[in-house]
Amino acid sequence: MSYLSRKMVAWVLIASLAMVCAAPGMAIAQTQKPFFLVATRTLMDPIFAESVVLMVPPKEPPLVSGVIINKPTAMPVRRVFPQAPQAADLSGTAFYGGPVDLDEPCLTFRSAHLPSKSARLLDDLDLIADADSISNFLKDPGGVKELRLYMGRAQWSVDQLHAEIYEGSWYIMPADVGLVFSSNPKHLWSELVERGDLLKARAASMLRWPISRISWSPDIVASVPDQP
Repeated sequence: MSYLSRKMVAWVLIASLAMVCAAPGMAIAQTQKPFFLVATRTLMDPIFAESVVLMVPPKEPPLVSGVIINKPTAMPVRRVFPQAPQAADLSGTAFYGGPVDLDEPCLTFRSAHLPSKSARLLDDLDLIADADSISNFLKDPGGVKELRLYMGRAQWSVDQLHAEIYEGSWYIMPADVGLVFSSNPKHLWSELVERGDLLKARAASMLRWPISRISWSPDIVASVPDQP
C-alpha cells in the first residue's frame, strides 16, 4: 500500500479521535463525551489484547485514561469495600480496569439523578473515581440501576495513544451505556471488533473510489501524523 493510501486509511480510522483531540500533544478535554477504544486483532500486548476501554475524563492532563470494561475478576466488591453493607447486593465482582494504580478503584453506575462527587459521562452513566467517595456512596446508593467497580486504569499520553491508533492497534467507537453494563462482558470484545473490522473494510474500499467522491476535512487530514 502506498504512503498516500496508508494515510487515507489512517484518516478514516482516526477521524473520531481527531474530533476529540485537535492535534497530537493536546490533552483531551474533560467536557468531551466518553468513547470506546477496542483492541484490534493485531494488538498482541498481554495486558490490552482483546480489551474494550471506556475512555473517561483525564485525572492528570495531558495524560488520558480509561478503564477496561470487559475483564471481570473473581474478587467480590464487598472485599474491596467491606464497610459498605449495600455493596454485595448491588455489584458482584470487581473488574480489572488496567495496569496503572491497581489499588485505586473507579465506579460506574446508572442513576436518574447525579449523586454528590460524581461525574456524568453520558446519558445516565455516572462515574466516581476516588475510594472515599465510592465508600460513602455505597452506604446509600439510592436509585442506582446498575453498578460496576474497576480496579486500576489504562493510561497514555495523547501522542502515545495517537501513535497506537495510527499503527492499527485500536478502533475508536462511540460509547454506549448499555454496552458498559453488558450482561456478557467477556463477549463484548468479539462483538465490537467485528464492527471495527467492518469499518476498516469500508475504509479500504474508499481507496478504490475517485478522490472527488471522498468528502473530508483538511483539519482532520492534517491531524494524521506524517509518517513514511
